[in-house]
Amino acid sequence: MCDEETQRVERTDVGVSISVELTRGTDTRDQDKIKGKVKAPSLKGAREDMDEVKEDLRELADVCRVIQPDGEE
Repeated sequence: MCDEETQRVERTDVGVSISVELTRGTDTRDQDKIKGKVKAPSLKGAREDMDEVKEDLRELADVCRVIQPDGEE
């Protein structure tokens, strides 16, 4: 027999998780996908965190829009 230590890990997830995925454009080369996810102990906290994340995603989307597939900015 092998003399290895065994470690038991118990995982519990509590609270709320909210995810959002934004897609801009419809053509294959004109699509930008940006994802955001927050976790919080309560729905109210998750909503508040998501409001902050959405603002960050909007700013990131603005930066991504100026990058074109042909490499010209």
